[in-house]
Amino acid sequence: MATTIELYTMLKDKLGEAESRALVETIEEFSHKAKEELGKELTTKSDLLPLAETKAELLKWMFIFWASQIGIIVALIKFLK
Repeated sequence: MATTIELYTMLKDKLGEAESRALVETIEEFSHKAKEELGKELTTKSDLLPLAETKAELLKWMFIFWASQIGIIVALIKFLK
């Protein structure tokens, strides 16, 4: 991948100095903005902690629900016999 200086040098002969400088600066600005936007969308470890807590809470309540359902089914079977 070409560096900024190499890109400027390659374009300078074909486009001229001012146009090459403007194009390289535009590319650098776009690249910087793209990196900032990507950084905003990345997930960090601190973002994952609430998800882990929510998952644990859901598993706890699912277990309570399943256990109560099994208890109700067992009670109904004993009642119907």
